[in-house]
Amino acid sequence: MITAEQKKIYELLNDQCPFQDVTDEEWPLLFSIFKINRFKAGEIIIQEGDKGDDAYILIEGVCCLFKMGMAIKHYEAGHYFGEFALLDKKERTGTIRAETDGAGLLVFFHRII
Repeated sequence: MITAEQKKIYELLNDQCPFQDVTDEEWPLLFSIFKINRFKAGEIIIQEGDKGDDAYILIEGVCCLFKMGMAIKHYEAGHYFGEFALLDKKERTGTIRAETDGAGLLVFFHRII
């Protein structure tokens, strides 16, 4: 049995890369390892220059990307970010700030090493 939040996440991600090939049998395993973080409007999620250990998918709310203090891009449900610093093992190239209360982020990858 899946929760209402899990159903919402499934509907949001099922057709998106890298989740489009996940089978119905594999989704419960993913739900067991996904971590959801919630943020208030104005909270910093990623700080430019920090080490990148997580990649995120926005599951609700709005976030904004800032580079050198300037707003560059807005993210809405279904958008993902944080993957470049994670994959390249480099510093974050921008700051991500929650623009709405309750912005929900799914941590879909966390570097352990």
